[in-house]
Order: sequence, then C-alpha cells, then structure tokens
Amino acid sequence: MLLDDRPGLESLMVLPDYPRYRDLAARTRTGRRAAGIHVLLLDAQGGFMSETWTP
Repeated sequence: MLLDDRPGLESLMVLPDYPRYRDLAARTRTGRRAAGIHVLLLDAQGGFMSETWTP
C-alpha cells in the first residue's frame, strides 16, 4: 500500500554484518530490487556496507 501511495519511496533494512545475512542479501537481490528494498549491513564498529544505497 505504501508503494501505491508514494511510488518514489524506497525501504532500507539494517542488519548486523554476519555471513548469514550477507548470503541472504545476495540470494534475494532481484526481488528486493523490484520492491525497492535496500540492505545495509552494520558492523560492530558502526561502519556499514550496502551495494545499492548511499546516505
């Protein structure tokens, strides 16, 4: 419903930078791209990595 109301918005999922979440992010890339969902992986020092999103 949010995409229908505001089609230009994107979603951001913030997850701890663990191998399992890296794997899941890679395996769901196509579907997340279609839905406009970005994944940001956050490390223990507060740094982050995202393949598709920048602040």
